[in-house]
Amino acid sequence: MRNKISRIHIVNLFFMLNLVLFYPTFSYANLTRDTLIRENKAVDNCKKNLSCLKRLRNNSQALKALFYLYANENNLELAHRYRKLSAQQGNGESQYYLGLYLYKQAKIKQAISWLIQSANGDYLKAQEVLAYMYYKKTQINSHSNRPNNINNQDYNYKQAYYWGYRSAMLGSYKGQELIARMLYYGVGVRANNEKAYMWELIRKKNSRYKGSAILVSLQKSLNQYAIKRVTTQVKAMEKQIAFNRSKMLYYGN
Repeated sequence: MRNKISRIHIVNLFFMLNLVLFYPTFSYANLTRDTLIRENKAVDNCKKNLSCLKRLRNNSQALKALFYLYANENNLELAHRYRKLSAQQGNGESQYYLGLYLYKQAKIKQAISWLIQSANGDYLKAQEVLAYMYYKKTQINSHSNRPNNINNQDYNYKQAYYWGYRSAMLGSYKGQELIARMLYYGVGVRANNEKAYMWELIRKKNSRYKGSAILVSLQKSLNQYAIKRVTTQVKAMEKQIAFNRSKMLYYGN
């Protein structure tokens, strides 16, 4: 019985260590749509009145507004303080810009933690940045929370695909471009020409599209039955993306 209890304690300890090693060092609850609507109404009622905004201590949008007011006055210390408070209240936009700010300060671990927090709240820009940071392995290998016996390159590519896919499902042109490329070349994921072709067709409809060598290659290599299958998949995927976008919290993404 004693040995069984000891084994249970060891398993629990191992689980807790994994939480510390593999996940961000902090976590704040992200905003819900209803909360954001209430916050915006309260901020609008303040009409940029400083004392009114300061009274909204737990309002992430008010704290974000205070950041911009102090930043415009070049009071960077107070501006940074209010941006961090807004991020801690779960504001995805503030979390994203705080992450970028810390990244420029070479505080990589904190920066990535804030970007992940923002991305988990479906802030599109954070998802795009994380996808490309992991794909390009920009300063991440030396700051990774993963143990040394894990293949960091493999881990980075898997993370790149994960965040790229999440952003693509919210309609991100950058995310769709990245995962199409990864699927075509088999980088971090098993190569799949049909899926790559699907994402190429989806992003082709974006106004930023300027042609793709991958799309041309796939059009030549896929047979007519595969192309027909993919065309059907594109329609279903576009409906899903439109639905996902209708549920987005941050319309400015």
